[in-house]
Amino acid sequence: MNLFNWLFKKKTSDKKETPVSDPTKDTDKIKVYDKYGREFYMTKEQWKNEVLIRNLEKAKNNPDALYNLLVGAMQDGFFEEVIEYAKILAEIDPLKSRSATVLGIFYMNCNRLNDAEQLLTDYISTYGENGVVLTNLAKVYSERGNNQKAESILWHALEIDPNQENGLIWYATIQKELGGEPAFFEAFNRVTLLANSWRAQLWLARFAIQGKDINNARKLYKESIEKAGSPLPADLLMQMSGDLGNNGYLREIIELVQPHFQASLHGIEVGNNLIKTHCELNQLDGAFNILNHLYEQKRPDWRETLSYWDTEIAKKGISIKPQKSETAESVTMFTIEGPLWCRDSSPFATFISPKDPASIKISIFGNTTVSDSASENPVLQLANAPGRASRFIPLILSEQISLSTNAECAILIPWMQSKGFMVFGKTYEEKELCQIVEKNEVVPDFVLSVVIDVTSVLWEITVNIIRIIDRISLEKITVNCQPDDIGPIALGLCDKVIKLMTIHSKVTEVYCPDWYVIPEGISSSDYLLRLEQLLAVTCMNQDFLLGGGLNGEHEIIEGILFLNLSHPGNKTVRMLLVQTLTQMKKYKPYVVDSYKEKIMELLKDHPLYGIEGELISKSISDIF
Repeated sequence: MNLFNWLFKKKTSDKKETPVSDPTKDTDKIKVYDKYGREFYMTKEQWKNEVLIRNLEKAKNNPDALYNLLVGAMQDGFFEEVIEYAKILAEIDPLKSRSATVLGIFYMNCNRLNDAEQLLTDYISTYGENGVVLTNLAKVYSERGNNQKAESILWHALEIDPNQENGLIWYATIQKELGGEPAFFEAFNRVTLLANSWRAQLWLARFAIQGKDINNARKLYKESIEKAGSPLPADLLMQMSGDLGNNGYLREIIELVQPHFQASLHGIEVGNNLIKTHCELNQLDGAFNILNHLYEQKRPDWRETLSYWDTEIAKKGISIKPQKSETAESVTMFTIEGPLWCRDSSPFATFISPKDPASIKISIFGNTTVSDSASENPVLQLANAPGRASRFIPLILSEQISLSTNAECAILIPWMQSKGFMVFGKTYEEKELCQIVEKNEVVPDFVLSVVIDVTSVLWEITVNIIRIIDRISLEKITVNCQPDDIGPIALGLCDKVIKLMTIHSKVTEVYCPDWYVIPEGISSSDYLLRLEQLLAVTCMNQDFLLGGGLNGEHEIIEGILFLNLSHPGNKTVRMLLVQTLTQMKKYKPYVVDSYKEKIMELLKDHPLYGIEGELISKSISDIF
């Protein structure tokens, strides 16, 4: 944070804001993160009393930690409440200019201008002149209305340190008010003549770019880079990449900015511009490289931005991928039996009782969504909400039927080679569906067709129970749901289907294992999403499936981790976590390894017991 920003902040009103339901728009709420990276909101008063003061107390002997906490307090508008800790920093901080600046800003925001002046002049008398300290002193005089003296001190501050962002802009703005745009431009020119100046050159480069003089801009940028030294300040690279990008000079960003980029130093702001540039140049490997370096910093406050770029890069990859003509031979239909997290060499398969060879066999055919824009011919697209639902509803149906009845159940997954999951845009007739499943090595007794109609605000989910031997529909069940609250409705649909199967066949209900529990409420929707994501990761590890692709790998791991934290005693959810980690480890091991610390914290904070708990813990240890 640039401390001088707080000298120009708008005065806050004593009038309270009207409460709002969205915490992101509530000015009285602060976003915070726990040790796992989960975000939540607290009121400013809660944050001050329950977190900030406690942390300030702990940091009373740690100057760097205390400084960072005080900067955060300023960002959240706390001054009077924590000014005593700014005084403590002034006593213990070996970086006296830093602590003097912080305390001076606290004094000014508490309307203690005399104290601020005394503090800053005492610093200069004791330690000598410092550009930032002098700029703060100039602000004291400006607050008193002594603009002539303020400007004189400000210029002297720039002579000592010409690269203070706010001091430089303040000086140039004063000149603009006096002499208009020519004086604004000339102010930066004047500062470039000062020793070690590099920031003013950035502004002159901006003016050059706006005038389409890229050669002069390039010259100024190189001069700025040379004078700034290494590593380059983040705001230098931010302004350079932003100005070049806004004026269409994308290749110059790669040439001038990227060689100096370090994710740990330059962060999301510069990284964001580099990713955008690579995407616009169709350099997706370069975009992914920057994205992964940013993920490695493990910053929960960057999660939303990084997730956005994960998706955007994947979309870009699809848009520039050459389209091939589809043929019948390019489609593979593969099956997944029973609970997904018990398949593909899962250690938890031993917990599932084997079925009688003579048991009723059921196939589930989903991957069908009806919409206003649906096409009968499948097209390559990112997984969207209807597409995911067309897979996770069959997955949960198969899971529930397998664990709560004596029937064998499997889902059919259509996969277009070199592309990925197929989603059909029309409802197939009973005869057509029977012809599809009759191609299986073992022909089932029943097929359940799952169709999701998304043409209305409320989605309509229909399950058609079809008997194979005579190819007739025995029953259709239709339910409606909100797209963002599909879990409870889907689980209720499973119960209805199972009841009807016991009526129309020799299927009987059995007791589920004690450890099998699906989270309730909104968490059930999250469980279904994580189930579909496990399917997507699993498909990346199947040699017979070509193409496809996965995006949002970090969100997948974080999502199932957070679901486990919301339901820490749920063994079913923990098994889903284990299998997701196992499959992701095969596909992108570095993604899983980056979450080792948090996963181990989960095991320590929320251990599970019994045979299932022991196997879960062992399986996670084996993964790492």
